[in-house]
Parts: sequence; C-alpha cells; structure tokens
Amino acid sequence: SHVAQRAPFAPGKIENIIGNLIKKGHVVAVPGREELLIGREFFNEIGEDITEKLKYHHREKPMDAGMSKGALRNLIPKRIADPVFSLVLESMLKDKTIKSEGDLISLKDHRAKASAKDDKAVSEIEKALESGGFTPPSPAQLAESLGRDKKNIISLLKYLVESGRALRVSEDLFYHSAALGEIERLLVKFLKENSDINAGGFKQLTNTSRKFAISLLEYFDRERVTI
Repeated sequence: SHVAQRAPFAPGKIENIIGNLIKKGHVVAVPGREELLIGREFFNEIGEDITEKLKYHHREKPMDAGMSKGALRNLIPKRIADPVFSLVLESMLKDKTIKSEGDLISLKDHRAKASAKDDKAVSEIEKALESGGFTPPSPAQLAESLGRDKKNIISLLKYLVESGRALRVSEDLFYHSAALGEIERLLVKFLKENSDINAGGFKQLTNTSRKFAISLLEYFDRERVTI
C-alpha cells in the first residue's frame, strides 16, 4: 500500500511489478506481513551481519555451542523488524549457512572446543567428576582444587555438558554422563519392581546424602523418568 501511494501506477500494476520482483528474487516478502518488503541486497546484508556476529562469538568463546536466538537478535539493529530477522535466520538455516540446536544458533562448521590453555583443566575436571561417581565435587570444590575461579570452572563444566561428557542436574551439581546413566539405570530398575520411590529410598538406593538425592529426583522428574 505504501508503494502504491508513492508510485504513479494503478494498484493492480504495482502488484504485478512487485510480484515479478519477488519471483525474480530481487525482493523478499515477509510471510504474514504483506506490506513488508525487503530488497534482496539488504536481506543478504542482514545475513552477512549475523554471520559476522557468530564468527566473533565463536572466536571469543570457543567453548560455547552457539548463541541464543535472543542474544543474537540483540546484536542486530532494532530497525530490523523481528519478522525480518526471523525470516533471514530461517533462510540461513535452510541454506545450511548456520545450524541450530535448541535455542542455540551457530555457524554450520562450528564445534565447541576448549582452548589449548584449558585442555588440561577440562581433562582434570572430567576425571574428578568420574572419580566422584554418585557424589561428584561441586564447582566450588573443583575451583579450590584446581586453583581457578568458580566462574571459569562452571564455563568448563558447561563445555563438558555440551560435548556430552557431563550433565547438569542443578545449578551447582554436575555429573559425569556415565555416573548419571548408572543412577538412572538403578532408578528405572527399582521402579519396575516397585510402584514408587521417596527421597529416603532413593538416598539408600544410590548411597548418597539427602542433598544429592533431592537434586537427582528433581532432575529425573524434569526428565520425566519418574513420571
């Protein structure tokens, strides 16, 4: 309608011209927003901007699997309407320029990896979780034993989670994937033989303290293992 008001053509002819431009790929129409048209060149520029933002994020935070869609959106100028941003993302996903895992967006070839200086710490943390079994050390305990601050330890723990070697049960409780898998196996076996289980019974089953038992049961509830 805005184009029709400004162009010296009849509305029907304007629609034909726009239709041809869309068909030829010179203009992109935003689904559900017929009045919103984007020039292909500008549309591509938005995609290039998204790519650059992701490249910078991967370079600065190599252990992150990607950026949340919301965080990425906040880096793109507000003058870009949300439907346009979403459409560009959909196009890039379709073209496999980028990929998504849940809410995380990353470049297609990105793989989370620890920096050279963190490799040793990651290995030590994984071994500590594995050795801890059903009662793994907390981030604070790991920070103290490795001489690092807690924030850095949690970052490395998140990397282990993203690489499938650990799982986050609660805010400050991480398990080695093998240990948590064994706990789940014991729980499922128990539930097959019994109608239900309470905190005390689970504490006895896993030989852990009530603190661990409660956090684990809440985790398995969220994962729908105990429902």
